[in-house]
Amino acid sequence: MVEFTQATPFVGVVNNARQRKLPKGTEVEVRIIKEGQYGPYALSFVEGQDKPVFLNPDHVDYVSDVTAERQAELDAEKAAWAAEKNAPVNIGPGRLHPGGKVVVVNVFVDLGSTDQQTTRQAFFPLSQVTEADGVYGAPPWLAKIKAVDAAYYWVSQGGSKGVDHFHGAGIGSHYVDGPSYNVSVSDLHDAADRAAEWR
Repeated sequence: MVEFTQATPFVGVVNNARQRKLPKGTEVEVRIIKEGQYGPYALSFVEGQDKPVFLNPDHVDYVSDVTAERQAELDAEKAAWAAEKNAPVNIGPGRLHPGGKVVVVNVFVDLGSTDQQTTRQAFFPLSQVTEADGVYGAPPWLAKIKAVDAAYYWVSQGGSKGVDHFHGAGIGSHYVDGPSYNVSVSDLHDAADRAAEWR
């Protein structure tokens, strides 16, 4: 059994057969121990298998730390994953705001149920964007937040109306020659929370 606070990654061994996922004695590489919806879990990998196994930390015994070489491999994999996840997406042409700290880009929002559409402006911190030949890029997570916020400000009339009445009606938000997003009611609530933080 390992504690929730056990440093990861480490090599472990399955200590009983009650968990029914792996035979007792199976060696695993535990990458992280986290709190999940149903309690703590150890994200584990078995050599030769790509898919992780989610084990209760009580069913894993600590054997040793991973080797320095293995740690370097994991660090490189993590860095490559983060670089790919954060690779800029095209948000289209924009202009520098007069204040000089943000780039203004158009976001197109449409309501599928009513065929209404509008163009909103999204403001991206200059430090978060890249630029090539007048076309800007931004991290995918930020591009989505700005697209959702643009939809929220339009359908809520600047935050003065609620959004629950949409019930997931088709709200789309997209950039010129860039990503498109289907905006859910949950997304709108997240945008409302962000707006409240700025008030």
